[in-house]
Amino acid sequence: MTQYLQQDDRITEARYKMSALEKNILYLLMRELDEQDPPGKQYIVDLATLEQIVGPLTREAITKATDNLISRDFEIKEDENTTLIASLMTVVLRDFSAKKLYIKISQNILPYFVALKKDYTEFELHVALSLRHKYSKRLYEMLSQHKEAGELHISIQELKRRLKLNKDDKHGELYTQFATFRRSILEVAQEELAEHADIHFTYEAIKTGKKYTDLTFYIEQIDPLSHKNGLMLESKKHQKIN
Repeated sequence: MTQYLQQDDRITEARYKMSALEKNILYLLMRELDEQDPPGKQYIVDLATLEQIVGPLTREAITKATDNLISRDFEIKEDENTTLIASLMTVVLRDFSAKKLYIKISQNILPYFVALKKDYTEFELHVALSLRHKYSKRLYEMLSQHKEAGELHISIQELKRRLKLNKDDKHGELYTQFATFRRSILEVAQEELAEHADIHFTYEAIKTGKKYTDLTFYIEQIDPLSHKNGLMLESKKHQKIN
């Protein structure tokens, strides 16, 4: 049975950085959340379940991912004039013998994942876990947000902002050459979604003057039977770089 995760669109559009393993831990945590949970509830993430999909996880990898997660935060745009910066987790207990994590989630973040009635993004849990690259996971979420419309237009700077690749007070901009950005992020995500996901995409890169400034993603939802049988769309044949 297909399981779906839901998150507020503001989380989909938020600015934050996570590794692929950190995202997978978050996905399994999201599966456990419920609006009826009491404040401060401790959730259990079963790492054995994750290993069935991604393969064996080392103690070092889990330690690094959870150390990072306890300090990760979301930069969420509430509106044009209001930005919320909130941590994700408050407590993580690692039990390596049982292959379980015991996690408490920040009460400021919890409402963005439960009791969602409108303006939320829904995507498949198994697909999200199966994607190997951290940016593929983020693009899968963003494209899932717009899959009914079939199209997402976004500036490259806004996409970089969400992925925490643009310049800030501490770091310079990453992937300044569009060719590198396309090869390392867009093409990797395109290949991974074509292999694993229920949506595929092509895209158009748009120039303003001599510089690439915007992207339009064209999103195609895949027939569930074709998706489950692993059939791939040859999307690269339809790529368009202006």
